[in-house]
Amino acid sequence: MKLKDMNCVVTGATGGTGPAIVELLSQKCAAVVGVARGENGRWSNLGGSRFQINANILDPNSVERLVSEVVKHFKSIHVWINVVGGFAMGKNVEDTESEDWRGMHDLNFNSVLNCCRQILPIFKAQHFGRIINFGSVAGLEGMGLAGPYAMSKAAVINLTKTVALEGKDYGITANVIIPSIIDTPANRKAMPEADFSKWTTPIQIAEKIVMLIGSVRTGETVRV
Repeated sequence: MKLKDMNCVVTGATGGTGPAIVELLSQKCAAVVGVARGENGRWSNLGGSRFQINANILDPNSVERLVSEVVKHFKSIHVWINVVGGFAMGKNVEDTESEDWRGMHDLNFNSVLNCCRQILPIFKAQHFGRIINFGSVAGLEGMGLAGPYAMSKAAVINLTKTVALEGKDYGITANVIIPSIIDTPANRKAMPEADFSKWTTPIQIAEKIVMLIGSVRTGETVRV
C-alpha cells in the first residue's frame, strides 16, 4: 500500500514532537488525524489532509470512541503512531511512592496499550497496519532516579515486540522509536547550557517514521 493512500492517527499531536510528525505526514498521506488531550471527542478540520480530535487515551472507552469516529470519517485507519507520554525525575526505587509508579505506567504504557487494543482488530481484518510507539534509552538501559519512567518505557518496548510477533501473519508491523534528547522548547529551557546541535530534532524523528511506514521492518527498536 502506498503512503499517499494511507490514513494516519498520531496521539500526542500537540506536544513537543507531535506537530512535526503531523506536518510531514500531511504532505504525504491521504489523511492525518492528530489526537489532542480532551474528553469530548470534538472533531476539527484543520485544512487539507489534517484533522484533529480530542480524546482521553488513558480511558479505554474514550479510545474506542476515537477509533470509531476516525473510521466513520475515513472508513479505515492504516497507521497508528503513539507519541503521547511523559517524563519525570524522582527518588530512588525504595523511596518512590506507589502513585508515582502507577502514574508513569498509566501515562506511558497504558495509553499505548489502550490504543493498540482498539486498532489491532481493524489492522488484522484488513491485513495491513503500521504501529509506531515511542520508547526511550531509559527503557532499554534503566535510569537512576527515574525508575517509574524507565519501567514504563521498557513495558512499551516489550509490548511493541509482542504486537510485532502477533501481527506478522496479518501484514502488521510494530516498531519502537528510541530518540536521544529531543530538541524541543521545553528541553532547551530545562537544559540551557547543553549543546543543542547534538540533539535529535522532531523533523528527524518524523522522517524516520515515514521510513518505517514504508518498510516491512517489525519488532525493532529504532534509534534516532
